[in-house]
Amino acid sequence: MPSNKKRKSPRRCLQLYLNFKEIPCKNIQAIRDSFNWRLGALRETD
Repeated sequence: MPSNKKRKSPRRCLQLYLNFKEIPCKNIQAIRDSFNWRLGALRETD
């Protein structure tokens, strides 16, 4: 189902977090904002 695409496993989130090290500095802020938004969404559904 399409909804499955929105589900992120802890392993996937960890991989994305580790990948931050390889991301250009100019993109860090946007990625941090996106990551913070995801954390906020997770808190709301917790």
